[in-house]
Amino acid sequence: MTDITEIFGGALDASEAAVSPAGDRSPLAEGQYEMMVLENELRSRDNGDECITVKFEVLGGHFNGRWHWNDFMIKCDANPKRVEYSRNDLTRLVAACGLTTCTDLDQLTGKRFSVRVKHGGKKMNGDPYINLQGWAKAEQPVPVSTVTAVAPDAIDEVIGAPAPADEPLNDAIPF
Repeated sequence: MTDITEIFGGALDASEAAVSPAGDRSPLAEGQYEMMVLENELRSRDNGDECITVKFEVLGGHFNGRWHWNDFMIKCDANPKRVEYSRNDLTRLVAACGLTTCTDLDQLTGKRFSVRVKHGGKKMNGDPYINLQGWAKAEQPVPVSTVTAVAPDAIDEVIGAPAPADEPLNDAIPF
C-alpha cells in the first residue's frame, strides 16, 4: 500500500469543486471560444510529415484556462492539400490576432482571437477531431470609466452650488 499523503502532503481532493476544466482532457465542446496563443513548435512526425504545433489557452467560460493544441501541416506527402489548408488557417489566425503580416509565429504569442470549434470525424480512441473555424479578432474588453470619489463637503466646489430659486419649488407631482 502506498501512502500518498506523504508524497503529496495530504489527501487528494477529487470533489467536483476541486477538479478544474483546465486539467480536463476531454474534447472541447462545439461552440465559440476566445483563445490566446501561448507558444508554437516545429515538429517532425515518424512518417516524415512536418507540422507547426500551436498551443492555445481558452479564455473564459466553462473551459477557462484549458489548453488546446492545433497542428498546421507544412509537409504532408499523403495529402498535399492539407498543407494548403494549413497555410490558409495560419493566415486567418494571423489576421485574427490583428497582424497584417507575420514572418515568425512567435509574433503571435500572447495575442487573443476568437474561433469556432466544430467536431469532425472520430479518432481511434472515439474522441472527435477538433476543427477550428471562423477565425476572428477577439472582442476587446470594454474600458472601465475612472470615477473619482469626492468628499460630500466638496461637492459644491466640484459641480457648483445650486442657484438660488426666485420662487419656492412646488414638489407636488400631478397624477
